[in-house]
Amino acid sequence: MSAGTGVEALLEEARLAKVFTSPEERQRLREAAGLSRAQVAAAVGVGRNTVGNWETGVSDPTPPARLEYLRLLKGLAELFPPAATSDGIIASAGPAAPEASATPVAEAVPPTFTANPSQTLRGPDEGADEGDPGPCV
Repeated sequence: MSAGTGVEALLEEARLAKVFTSPEERQRLREAAGLSRAQVAAAVGVGRNTVGNWETGVSDPTPPARLEYLRLLKGLAELFPPAATSDGIIASAGPAAPEASATPVAEAVPPTFTANPSQTLRGPDEGADEGDPGPCV
């Protein structure tokens, strides 16, 4: 392997790792494509149980299979983008860093905070709870 090829492989892995998905999203992408864990394992050169561990968060991919797995996830994410839920929030399990050329997207606001903006959060005694951020989502 030449020095240029090794550097390019490292740069590609770094670019792919920037948008590395959560274990739940990894499983969603595989299932959306109709692939079995055995198929993914054979494609990236690991055992089926290893893919299962990656999808449950027991472990994270490591070299040498990591680069191939990242390539697969990126390709599947392009084919099967996260679906928007009925409240307009994108159902993505993992954080995704925006591309440098991408237009910034406003973060979705949970409907709890937009349903009736004039409504005050109330405590058990029906008094206003000042500074209460509301439910965790």
